[in-house]
Parts: sequence; C-alpha cells; structure tokens
Amino acid sequence: MKILLTNDDGWNAPGLAALARASREFGDVWIVAPATHMSGISHQVTWERPLKLDEKSNQTFSLDGTPADCVRVGTTQLGMKFDWIFSGINNGANLGTDIYVSGTVAATREAIMQGHQSIAFSQHRRDIFGEFDWSVSEAIAKRVIAQFAGPNATQKSPSGSNVNFPDVPVEEVEQIEIINCELDRKPLPLAFEKRSDGSFMSCSVYNDREQTAGRDIAACFGGCISITEIDM
Repeated sequence: MKILLTNDDGWNAPGLAALARASREFGDVWIVAPATHMSGISHQVTWERPLKLDEKSNQTFSLDGTPADCVRVGTTQLGMKFDWIFSGINNGANLGTDIYVSGTVAATREAIMQGHQSIAFSQHRRDIFGEFDWSVSEAIAKRVIAQFAGPNATQKSPSGSNVNFPDVPVEEVEQIEIINCELDRKPLPLAFEKRSDGSFMSCSVYNDREQTAGRDIAACFGGCISITEIDM
C-alpha cells in the first residue's frame, strides 16, 4: 500500500513525524508537506508563482505552498498512484466548524476532490503551549489506520474522514472508544483583547466552547476518538 502524508504545521512538525511512524507499519510512505507553518489557511491554493519542491530526505519533500498545494503536487508529480492520503497529525483539534478554516482538513478535502481516499488526523490538547508526548498520538493513529486501511480493516471508510484524538495518557490508548458522530456546528465563541496600540488579539478559550451531546466536540472532549465524515 502506498500512502502520501501532508499536514499544515510544516514538514518538520512532530505530529507529522508521529503519523509517518504509524503509517509505515501499513505501507510505503511518502511525504509532501508545507515548507512553513500553514495552520488556519483553509483551502487556499497557489496560482500566481511557481512552487518549489525540495527533497529533505528519502521520500520526504517540502513544498513552498499550502496543504492543498501539497496534495495536488504529491498526487501528480511523484510518478505513482497512492492508495491513501493522510493529513496531520495536527497540533490541536479540528472539531466542529474548525473544518472550514483548517489546512489539515483542506488537504483531505482536496484529496477527495482528486478521487483519493483520505483521512485528516488532529490531536486535541488541553494545554496547547505545554509539553506533549506524541507517542500517544502515534499509538492512536495506528488504531485508526488499522480500522480503516489495515489488512484486517473492520470499518469501510467514506471517501474522507476527519478524526480527532482526545488528550489522554498513553496507558489509556487501547481503551479509548472510537465514535462515529456528526459534526457539531456551533462555532468557537469570539473574544478579543484590545491592546494599547489599538490592535486586537484573539483570546477565545478553545476548551470552553459549547458542546452538543453525541457530536464531535463532546465526544473528543469527553475522552473518545471522534470520527466525522467530510461532506463534499
């Protein structure tokens, strides 16, 4: 099985490295990821200038473009057909209406548009600025990939899925429930701090966002792996 990986946190992000380690247990992995951090860029694509593909190591490339650009170049310029395209593991959740601004999810959406099966992976973090053990995300990713794309897959995937991992200790990984659920369309409440120079800084608290029982935000915040279908 051939797998193409990308993300929106950049080619050298720890979440991408964790996803690569997990994916290599299932197939031959290639990486085309943004040269710089591209979080929150949504489905932007580059038309106005050439895109430079830089080989960082064997089967690992950076592209000076967006996550959607990475999928477009990776699926057309590497000379092979990929069975799966995985995006992530994002540093932070992509729940609810986050899917409309997420570069991670946009890469998966682009893959679907190009006729590929694809999964977006994101890791919820209670403390986004603190230390994090990415081996937890790697272990969860292995569980999800095995369920959808492994040789003994137990669940048929839709063309695209958005998967969010809960923030739990590594010893709880095997007990985490996987929940297929609907997207919670309640947006993150907006809050801004006005600074002395007249500028505005977002101060919304992600973990305080409203939840609807049985939908993806509540599932992930409640300690489960949430899976929602990416609706084209």
